[in-house]
Amino acid sequence: MPDPGAQPPVPDPPPHSTPPHGLPTRPSQTPPPPPPELISKLLDMEAKRIALSQAELDARIRSDALDHDWSTKALSANENDRKHERVFRGQQTTKYLLFAGAALVVILAFMGYTVYAGKDDIAKKLIETIVLLIGGVLGGWGANEYRHSKDKSDKPETKGDDK
Repeated sequence: MPDPGAQPPVPDPPPHSTPPHGLPTRPSQTPPPPPPELISKLLDMEAKRIALSQAELDARIRSDALDHDWSTKALSANENDRKHERVFRGQQTTKYLLFAGAALVVILAFMGYTVYAGKDDIAKKLIETIVLLIGGVLGGWGANEYRHSKDKSDKPETKGDDK
C-alpha cells in the first residue's frame, strides 16, 4: 500500500516539448494558406485605395491650380485698381491746384483794381479776411490731423485687418 504522505511521481514531458538545448518549442504546424478569394479581395481593396489616393491627389492639384488662377486675377485687378486710383488722385490734385490758382488770380486782380482805384481800405480788409480764412483752414486741418493721429495711436494694431 502506498504511503499516504508520499507525493505522486511526476510524469516525463513529451519528447517534442523540450529539445536538447532545453528551450520549449511548439509543435511544428504551418498554418494553411489563405483562400484565394481573400487574397483577391485584399488586392481589390488595395487597388481601390490607391485609386482613391490618386483621385484625391488630382483634386488637390486642380484646387491648387484654381487657387493660383484666382490669386493671379485678384492681384491683377488690385494692380489695375491702384493704377487707376493714382491717375484719379493726380487728376483731383491738378483740379484743386487749378481752382486755387484761378481763385488767387481773381483775388489779386480785385486787389490790384482796388489799389488802382484808390480804395486802400477795401484792399486791407480783403487781406485781413484772407489771412483769417487761411488761419482757420490750417487750424481746422491741424486739429483734424491731431485727432486722427491720436485715434490711431489708441487702437492696437492687428495684422491682416484692413478695416
